[in-house]
Amino acid sequence: MKILNTIIIGLGNQSISEHIPAVLSTDRYKLVALVDPDLSKREKVKEVFDIEDVAFYEDTKNALKNHDVDVAIIVVPHNKYLPLIKLCAEKSIHVLKEKPFAISLDEAGKTKSIADTHDIKIMTCFQRRFHPIYQSFKIMLKQLGDITTVSAFYTISSKNPNSGWRNNLDEAGGGVLLDMGYHILDLLIWFFDPPTIDNSFLSTNRPDLYDVDDTALFDFHVKDIHGSAFISCVYPYKREEMVVIGTKGSAVLKRDYIARYNRKQNIVEELESKAGWESAMIKQLDYFYDVIINDEADYLSNPTFQTNYHVKIMEKLYEKK
Repeated sequence: MKILNTIIIGLGNQSISEHIPAVLSTDRYKLVALVDPDLSKREKVKEVFDIEDVAFYEDTKNALKNHDVDVAIIVVPHNKYLPLIKLCAEKSIHVLKEKPFAISLDEAGKTKSIADTHDIKIMTCFQRRFHPIYQSFKIMLKQLGDITTVSAFYTISSKNPNSGWRNNLDEAGGGVLLDMGYHILDLLIWFFDPPTIDNSFLSTNRPDLYDVDDTALFDFHVKDIHGSAFISCVYPYKREEMVVIGTKGSAVLKRDYIARYNRKQNIVEELESKAGWESAMIKQLDYFYDVIINDEADYLSNPTFQTNYHVKIMEKLYEKK
């Protein structure tokens, strides 16, 4: 079995809590280097993980110069992805990146062109698609008859909303809709097909702190299904939930729980998961491994798929605000 030498670029909280543990837990990948220009972040990783055989760098160019790398996992501010992807592509390194795929259609086109020119795979992370709760919910939806209505919520109660690079439109490319809303949009695409956006509304409730949206809502339809979504990082409490109503009942999806109700509003099926997100990350890595080894063209969240659906729909959402 071929082992893929892997580099992780960007050592923020998500890399520490998800990406690094997942790579260290699989035998298909070997972590060879970690990169971040911030010394304090590099030192924090050294404190958390016992990885003496992994090299640390503040600069990606030096890391790629000193190592034979097969895969780069990139977790950086939204406006930093394109030059790093180009750098990796020039060395035929496949890329697994955090969302969004791109902050505009123009950037999406450039990213896709890089992938095509250098014949590399670029996949955007969608951990929920690999989590058993979300996979089971997709199956559960088949028991609801004709689906008519969907409501989706993704809110957090942040004491310091849109902090750091997220508070600047030039760096972030957008606010809570582009960030948290990207997950909601992907679930809608996965569960029901790409939605048509009817209208959207964005608000900035801390204009003295940032110039990006912190709350967003939009209405959509998919054929005969109609729905709404609400996303906010300044909500009084955390809520991640989707409710789907059909002619044979309804179903509720939460981050670690799903339930199906019959027409009399009685629970007839429910499932709770105690599993963390590391297992979903490992499954995602295993999937990407097969994509690379088998040279698959039509894979989950590939550049064409992302451009035609996620990026185009996200632009529509911001246009209709």
